[in-house]
Amino acid sequence: MYTREAAAYLFRHDYLLRPDPEPDTAFPDVAKRPVLVLYSGNDDLASHEFIRSMVEKGLQKKMEDVNCYSFQRYPFPLRRWLSATGAVQVMIFGIAPQALQLQLEVNPYKLIHFHGSSLLFANAAPAHASNQALKQALWQEMKKMFAL
Repeated sequence: MYTREAAAYLFRHDYLLRPDPEPDTAFPDVAKRPVLVLYSGNDDLASHEFIRSMVEKGLQKKMEDVNCYSFQRYPFPLRRWLSATGAVQVMIFGIAPQALQLQLEVNPYKLIHFHGSSLLFANAAPAHASNQALKQALWQEMKKMFAL
C-alpha cells in the first residue's frame, strides 16, 4: 500500500496508465456530468437501490445529474471514462484499480486525486446495505469529496 503522499505523486504520472484494451462492447453515449459512479455487477437491483439512495438522499442530487454505469457491462479504462464524462468526482464500487487500467494499489474509503478528479474506491455497493461501519466510512469520505 502507498501512503497518501506517495499515491498522490504517483497518480500525477501517466506512466501508471496501461494502454486501452479493445473491448467487444461499444462505449456508451454519455453526457458531460461532474459525477461518475462505476460499480461492479451486471445491473443488479441491490446495487441500483444503494446507489440511488446514496445519490438522492446523501448527495441531494437527481440520478439524471450523475453518470452511473456497470463496469461489467462497460469495461473501459478510467482515463477513457474521465475523458468522455468530464467527471471531477468519481465513486468506484467493487472494482480493483487494475481493472480500470491503473497500475497501483489504493486504500478503500480514502479520497485520492487523479488527473484533476477526486476518486473514492469502496467495496461493492450491496456490501453497504447491512454494514454500518462501511456506510460510515463511505459517508465520511463522501462528505470531503462533495463538501457536505
